[in-house]
Amino acid sequence: MKILFKKSAAEEELRITVEALEKTAGVKRLISYIADFDDQYASYILQTDGEIYQIMFADMRWLEVFGDYTTVHLTDQTITFRQTLSQMEAELPINQFMRISRNTIINLAYLEKVESSFSGNMTARLKSGENMHISRRYWKNLKERILNHD
Repeated sequence: MKILFKKSAAEEELRITVEALEKTAGVKRLISYIADFDDQYASYILQTDGEIYQIMFADMRWLEVFGDYTTVHLTDQTITFRQTLSQMEAELPINQFMRISRNTIINLAYLEKVESSFSGNMTARLKSGENMHISRRYWKNLKERILNHD
């Protein structure tokens, strides 16, 4: 495996290239690590009620919607603002966040476990203790992401 780091004088960004004969588990972990490392410093700018917040993606535990209002549950507070969950989902890093129901998106870094109830419904338990319903429509995608470590 070859890893190349290049920074062009004309570009502000650092370009990382990973070359390998096969996409082995080690290569997948390296690519995931690089993507996660970059994402932990990324943030989202949110404007609500005359205030502007810069929210680190890593601090977002989960998001829920009620009508046209989305509530972001952070590690230390919650913020509610007028935006649909679909609009918010389009702006979140897809390797870090996943929709688990029509009303909820979770940060996969906070997912502790998934368990089934007696009725056959699935529940996501976050490391912070919250339990959230996983709808059947989104369960298959979540299960695939968990099992493939994507």
